[in-house]
Amino acid sequence: MTNRLERRPLLAAALLALLTLLACGGGVGTEGTGASGLPTLAVGPIESFGSIVVNGVHYDNDNASVDDGSGRGRGNADLRLGMTVEVEAGAVNTASSPPRATATRIRLASALLGPLQAVASGGASLTLLGQAVALDAATVLELPAGSLAALPAGTVLEVFGDYSPATGGWRASRVQLAPAAGGPAPYRIRGLVQGLDTARGLFNLGTQAYSFAGVAAPSGLADGAWLQLQLPGTRDGAGRWQVAGFGNLPEPARNAEQAELQGRVTQFDEARPQSLAVNGQAVDASAVALPAGLGLGAQVQVKGRLVAGTLVASQLKLRDEREREGPEGFDFDGSIATLDTAARSFTLQRRPDAIYWGRSDLRLDGGTLAQLAVGRRVQGKGQLSADRSRIEATRLKID
Repeated sequence: MTNRLERRPLLAAALLALLTLLACGGGVGTEGTGASGLPTLAVGPIESFGSIVVNGVHYDNDNASVDDGSGRGRGNADLRLGMTVEVEAGAVNTASSPPRATATRIRLASALLGPLQAVASGGASLTLLGQAVALDAATVLELPAGSLAALPAGTVLEVFGDYSPATGGWRASRVQLAPAAGGPAPYRIRGLVQGLDTARGLFNLGTQAYSFAGVAAPSGLADGAWLQLQLPGTRDGAGRWQVAGFGNLPEPARNAEQAELQGRVTQFDEARPQSLAVNGQAVDASAVALPAGLGLGAQVQVKGRLVAGTLVASQLKLRDEREREGPEGFDFDGSIATLDTAARSFTLQRRPDAIYWGRSDLRLDGGTLAQLAVGRRVQGKGQLSADRSRIEATRLKID
């Protein structure tokens, strides 16, 4: 397979709701595709579960194939809260509340996979592959005892999140130990090219320099291009990470009757503000009024049509950075698969994330805690614990 550039990151971190055909009105068929014959696609973090919830849509993933960014097969048990995923599905039923669809394929889309270099005092950020990664109250941590500060340098981590060109760093939605690769697997990173020097085979992603000397460059490599790198884990004497290859991911769909995109502005020109990019996706905003404050790194939501690979916007608005940090950020709905009464936690079928029911402010919307049992259906809301290692139920209904 020929190495090539990711011209629009179908799997880019934090590219929320790309090509999700769930807007009001027509355009969604009943045979698994929209009227255009295209499957529905959604890209974003798993924000709740029952089965999985991405961009507000509940996807039944019982029969979906699952793989990761390197093409390795994975299973439904590998789908965890905060992971960025690409979901290919049938038609979204917008008449149901919440909207629902049946997933046929799910692909994990981590932003970074590599050795830990440092953790900032207080655990507000970490450095991985030369990249600064910010953590906040909504970042899920799945680490030994939930302790980031105790991890030794060199521990290989996998980070899911979104990139901000304004800061040159990442904001994590999930950090976890890297899964066993089952064979040699290079480190991986995504980002925007800056300071390209083709003669010397150098460029930057954020503030870190990378060398691709001796490696065939993909066509279209230029400043501002979004790409994925494979890294063998070695640096030269100048501290530059050595590139082993460029990502080989499928091209995204180029046309869709309705599309919704949420993410960060990754390209912006004050002279041509209607022509921009969000996480590498080209956006034509010439038909809409641009909000005040729009600029590089801004969080936005765009709705419109995908035409020849460009999202033609019918709506564009800024999003509040604090939306990720609400007090009841996660919904859950399903049948109990395992129950640990001593730890006061349970898991749901097909969902490995444990849910703790021992908060003093837990609100019961139906049933009693004595009714909790394997097979019993539960619904509710939850939030991350203070150490961000588990979900704590804040509301619970027991059927």
